[in-house]
Amino acid sequence: MKLSDWTEKVTPFGFIDKVPVHHFDVAIFWWQLLIPVILIIIGYLGYRKRDLIAK
Repeated sequence: MKLSDWTEKVTPFGFIDKVPVHHFDVAIFWWQLLIPVILIIIGYLGYRKRDLIAK
């Protein structure tokens, strides 16, 4: 199939050659893992404390 160039970018397979595989910074990896975990905990605590008083 001969498709336009923009159709490659619709799927993740169009970006495979642009993924950096040579440089992996462990510190950045842990920060990117820690921030969502903290946000999930904050969201969970906020969800538990919401005001739902049934009368």
